[in-house]
Amino acid sequence: GNLAACKEYLALADMPRIFVVQGSDLDADKYERAEVERAEGILVRADFGAADFDARDFTAWLTREALVTASHGRATWEPRMWILDGFASYWARRCGAATPAGQYDQLSLRAAYGAACGFSEQDARRWLSYRERVGQDIAAAVACSGLDCLARTCGEQHCRDFLRAVFRADVPGDVRGAWHEWRAPWPRLLQETCGLSAEELGRQWVDELNR
Repeated sequence: GNLAACKEYLALADMPRIFVVQGSDLDADKYERAEVERAEGILVRADFGAADFDARDFTAWLTREALVTASHGRATWEPRMWILDGFASYWARRCGAATPAGQYDQLSLRAAYGAACGFSEQDARRWLSYRERVGQDIAAAVACSGLDCLARTCGEQHCRDFLRAVFRADVPGDVRGAWHEWRAPWPRLLQETCGLSAEELGRQWVDELNR
C-alpha cells in the first residue's frame, strides 16, 4: 500500500513487485533483499514479529530499495543520492504515526546530531563521504531535513514536482541515463521546478539545521 501510494506521489510508471517473507533469524533492525528470478521484483526478509520491529524504519529502507530498482540504479549516483536517502525517510514519516506535539521525532534528533558533526551544502555534493563520516541513518535524517526545508520554503507541491523530476522512471539505466544526468543535474531541476538555486537551498538548509 505504501509503495503504491509512493508510485502515485512520484508519478512513476512502475514500481517493482515486493515479495515479503518472515525472517525470524534476523535482528529487528536488519533487513535482507534479493532480486527475484528474471527481475520480476524484490524478495525481502525481515523479522516483522519482533517486539522492537520499527515499521517506519523498515518503510524507509524498502522505499529506498524500490526506488533504486525502479530507477535502474540511477538514483544511487552520488550527485543525487542525498535526495534518495532523504526521500526514503521523508516518505516513511508521511506513512507513519504522527509525533506527539512538543516532542522531537527520531529523525529530528538524528538531524541535530548530523548538524553537530558539521554539515555544509558541499556535503550534499560529496554525499558518499558525508555518509561514511556520520553513518547512513544520521545522513538520511540530514537529507530529509533538506527536503523539509524545501517544502517549507517553496511549498509542498513544488517540492513534489522536484522529486518527480529527480525520480522520473522513463530514463534508461544505461549510458543514456548518464547523459540525462549530465544534461539535467538536480540543481537545474530544482531551479526549474521550485525557482530556487542549489546555493539558496543549501544556505537555508544549513541555517535550519544549525538552529
